[in-house]
Amino acid sequence: VAVILCVVLWLPTGNYIDDFSTVFREDDASLPGDVWTFLVEVMKFHLHVVKFKHGPREIHLGMELTLTADGISFRLSDNRRAKYVAYIDVFLARDPPHGAMTCSEASELGGCPAWASNALFGRCGRVFLAPILDRATNDQAWNRLNHRLRRALQWW
Repeated sequence: VAVILCVVLWLPTGNYIDDFSTVFREDDASLPGDVWTFLVEVMKFHLHVVKFKHGPREIHLGMELTLTADGISFRLSDNRRAKYVAYIDVFLARDPPHGAMTCSEASELGGCPAWASNALFGRCGRVFLAPILDRATNDQAWNRLNHRLRRALQWW
């Protein structure tokens, strides 16, 4: 079965998985065991049992995942949201009333909201990532925030 899945679906069987999070709609006691059996015995993945998280609500990479009858919802965890807001506020507060951000800071910040953008807003959030990533790649830009970058940071 593992070979068929590997060939047909291009799944990398027999590899190590660092984290595996599953969100189930119902709290079925047998379902995690079935998933574990499939991953470890059928797919031959190497996975440590403490890294196997499951349930109707899980927090993974700072995102809260909840599965209900209405569908799956993604939400930034409270501590991750507070961390991002405090980090962005630093740039907005510099050089009042303009704000400031260096290229290296923009590069570091650009990766932080990327996962949240894709999970929470789909393509809509990407428009607010572009000004941050533009600053990261433009080493000739002034540190002062331009209108577009300032609006993007305020949106986040």
